[in-house]
Amino acid sequence: MGELKRLMNGVIEPVVFDVGGHHGMMVKAFRELLPDSRVYSFEPFHESFEVLKANVAGDSRVRVFNYGLGEEDGPRTFHVNEHEQTNSLLPTDGEGAVTWGEGLLTTQRTMTVEIRTLDAVMKELEVPRIDLLKLDVQGAEHLVMAGGRTACAMGNIQVLYSEIITRPTYQGQKRLDEALRFYHELGFDLHNFYNASLTRENQLRQVDAIFVRRGR
Repeated sequence: MGELKRLMNGVIEPVVFDVGGHHGMMVKAFRELLPDSRVYSFEPFHESFEVLKANVAGDSRVRVFNYGLGEEDGPRTFHVNEHEQTNSLLPTDGEGAVTWGEGLLTTQRTMTVEIRTLDAVMKELEVPRIDLLKLDVQGAEHLVMAGGRTACAMGNIQVLYSEIITRPTYQGQKRLDEALRFYHELGFDLHNFYNASLTRENQLRQVDAIFVRRGR
């Protein structure tokens, strides 16, 4: 997190988009790290959203939204799993239990959630620039970015802080090499990796990465 603070040095009232808000842990971390920031947090799962809303109540510099971000506007099927932090737009991969252990990713039910594109949301909220975009949407990060291609092309997103799942977990997730190429094609250079998570066999299964807009 200290590196994010350094990258935001000199930015007046940084705008942070927290995509995959869950219960608001990262919102609170961003507000402590960047006291002058304005944070917009998005969480499509209603039960998690209610906790998020309660946890940030009273902070006028935080706004929360009960919808997710994806590649197009409209309703989408959402997979509610045994452990709610693994909920995803993507169905669980058959090898998910090998990567993470039994039960964690077991889908209990599906539901319909509202999905919006990043480009549409930025326009609606009158946010011309995102200084820090955090993505933690369980394998669907590329869908969020696909809905923000215009913002990327115009250079309106400065820094990405993204989770990347590297072992089979969800159907349709990108491999590590595919994710790196995807972000590069959108105009971002890899800055560094953080918070590596390993399987019992010491295989990398998940890592966080910071990307910076090329030419920033």
